[in-house]
Amino acid sequence: MIKTLIQLARLTNLIIRRGRFQNRRYDYQKMRMEKLAGLHQFCPIPPLTDAGTGKFKKWIFKSHYLEYFSGQAAFLKNALKSQTGHLFVPNLNLSYLRNPKAASTSLSYTMLLALYPELKKFELSAEKINFLTDVNLKREIAPIEKAATFFTVIRNPFARIVSVYRDFFERPSSRFIYEDYLFGILKKDLSFREFVDILQIIPDALKDQHLKPQNAFLSFYRKRNIEVKFLKLEDQHRVHAFLSDFKLNLPVMNKNETYDYRSYYEPDTLEKVYKLYSQDILLFEYSEDYHDLKKFVSR
Repeated sequence: MIKTLIQLARLTNLIIRRGRFQNRRYDYQKMRMEKLAGLHQFCPIPPLTDAGTGKFKKWIFKSHYLEYFSGQAAFLKNALKSQTGHLFVPNLNLSYLRNPKAASTSLSYTMLLALYPELKKFELSAEKINFLTDVNLKREIAPIEKAATFFTVIRNPFARIVSVYRDFFERPSSRFIYEDYLFGILKKDLSFREFVDILQIIPDALKDQHLKPQNAFLSFYRKRNIEVKFLKLEDQHRVHAFLSDFKLNLPVMNKNETYDYRSYYEPDTLEKVYKLYSQDILLFEYSEDYHDLKKFVSR
């Protein structure tokens, strides 16, 4: 409890020093509606429109500042919930727990195609697939799903966090997804070392889905006695073999240029990342990767 209070105090101090309290630059709801235009037949819950916005929310949205703080409050409320989300394909009796930065776009697309065969007629970008996945994710477990096979794919935590950094901080883009995250404490120009230092301050409960420990995605299901089979992304043969049992294929999407994630580490950043994701490292048996990486950075 004391440790949590200290961490929250450090986070509050960081927000005061580095955060900003002005209206956001991007309307994500509007962008999602634009990306899903023409795909509403694949959306069980239609994307929100102005017509579906309550009077109170419309009043809030008249003020950029109230809208901004309302968005921050909504994020905090959702972040504190333990549940995650899964895609369920009834005819396969199969559910996939989405785990960002572990081939999640490819896996989501595979599941969406199984759910909506007509979807193969559409040319979809990775961004559209992710938005379509968002509106199809199930947040509760229906009785029919309790006998389903639940699975997810996990990834080496050391490689995963470097992938997050490369995609969102190093890669040029028209928008920065962390623009308003926790009042904008993450800046686009952070070095990997600075990025890791800030991650140490953010409590796991408030970490964005790309930054959360991967075991957090399983907790909601464990509490409900749902067994989740996890496959390692590094063991491609096993992943493909599992999917083939359900007559599914895994397309290659979001493929980045080849790089060595180990080059991002120095001895101190390695130990910090180990501390951040120690539960994942132990639970998913990545201790050997940690020791190999430790030898690499010590050269």
